[in-house]
Amino acid sequence: MLYNNNTLAIIVPCYNEEDVLYQSNQVFSQILYKMIEDKLISDRSYICYVNDGSKDNTWNIIEELYNKDPHIKGISFSKNFGHQAAMLAGLVTCEADVFITIDADMQEDPYAMIDMICEYKKGFDIVYGVREEREDKFLKKYLSNGFYKLMLLLGSNTIPNASEYRLISKRIVNEIQKYTEKNVYLRGMIASVGFKHSKIYYKRSSRVAGQTKYSWSKLVSTAINGITTTSTKPLTAILFLSIFPLLIAICSLVFLIISIKEYPSYIYIWATISSIFIANFFVLLALGIIAQYIEKIFTDTKNRPLFVIDKYLE
Repeated sequence: MLYNNNTLAIIVPCYNEEDVLYQSNQVFSQILYKMIEDKLISDRSYICYVNDGSKDNTWNIIEELYNKDPHIKGISFSKNFGHQAAMLAGLVTCEADVFITIDADMQEDPYAMIDMICEYKKGFDIVYGVREEREDKFLKKYLSNGFYKLMLLLGSNTIPNASEYRLISKRIVNEIQKYTEKNVYLRGMIASVGFKHSKIYYKRSSRVAGQTKYSWSKLVSTAINGITTTSTKPLTAILFLSIFPLLIAICSLVFLIISIKEYPSYIYIWATISSIFIANFFVLLALGIIAQYIEKIFTDTKNRPLFVIDKYLE
């Protein structure tokens, strides 16, 4: 349960966010101070900005905010390690009783943090921020919904339309620190921990300023990472897929036996070519799926650090 003396850490990953950081910090700070004033959280609560190897003026702005406000902290990576690593770095590095992760672009409703804290006071260790409405383009929205349906089909505990905007308690952080994989997919990791969870619904808006940092290649990479780190069903599916080339081969043989008297050469050539290409397609598909898991094993066995902190403002 949350008592008045519990500390909240708001973790904000940042990558080239100089255009929006002043504005988002003003809103985040207002909400933080309001929760402190209302005695929902302690005065020790703070905002921690994680600079994920930005190439613009982001870190200088974070240092400026830190020097002006005792409720601001900052972490800066030695290079760009990615959004998932930035969130995880904030969670495992910051000292707090409860954590909220939110992006700096202001697309997620920051005022929902107050509702998250209220839900946490009811005894929930995880409070998911769920997008009730989103202003994304049609294709992105369609593919995103398809991804969530696929994840559910594969047996993942993913919450549909839940973003990286969430509240988790200290004991959730303690549990995910026991996870040793290097290919981090926090949504899947947090969902796999268990404990009581709740949801807060909000409307997702457009970016206040700047450009999105998630290109199509990064979105696809995140989707693949989410699937291959949370489900082993694709491996099982290979066994079922292997049945199809066998059936095609059997059908081709039956067809050839029946038709060989009427079109001996013509049918034999095309039936053989079709069978070979179809069989090769499924073989390559199976190898591609297996390769995704081999990649995870390869990365984990190297046991490299997930991130390297260059500076830490405390």
